[in-house]
Amino acid sequence: RQRHFRAQLHKLLDGSLFAIGFWCAHQARANWGWGKMEFLGGTDLIQPFDEYLWLTGILFFISPFILEMQGFYNRPNVSSRRLTLWQLTKAAIMLGICLVILVFLAKKSMARAVVMLFVLFGFGFVWIKEEISRSWLISRLGREHFKKRLILVGATNDTHKIKNDLIQR
Repeated sequence: RQRHFRAQLHKLLDGSLFAIGFWCAHQARANWGWGKMEFLGGTDLIQPFDEYLWLTGILFFISPFILEMQGFYNRPNVSSRRLTLWQLTKAAIMLGICLVILVFLAKKSMARAVVMLFVLFGFGFVWIKEEISRSWLISRLGREHFKKRLILVGATNDTHKIKNDLIQR
């Protein structure tokens, strides 16, 4: 039950982080001069974010689904960084492809740099969340949270035997 709750919380956070990553990618391309590729045929100005707000909602809902398809939520509590990176990389690239397809199907145009920056920002935000989660789980406080409590009731001799057996395991 606790694992299911934790997975649902991570799905909510991951969807939010990818949606925020999309907004950050658009802001970076529009305002901060990142990705201005005029020499490759791009333009200096791009459409306002309001025209792509609908994509944020879609990305919020499909990003946990795509992460789930990669087995991202079926990993052990503390898995290897290599596995996490691989699954997250595949999911971020798939989300970038989904973004391109959605924009194409809606017959809109979007700056190409926004898609590339979205993949980087989304990947980065979720990776940072995973590292924070990992460091908490490895810490003493995190380990204590996952320990199971047991109350031994009975005669003192019997409870000492059972306690020693449990400690040895």
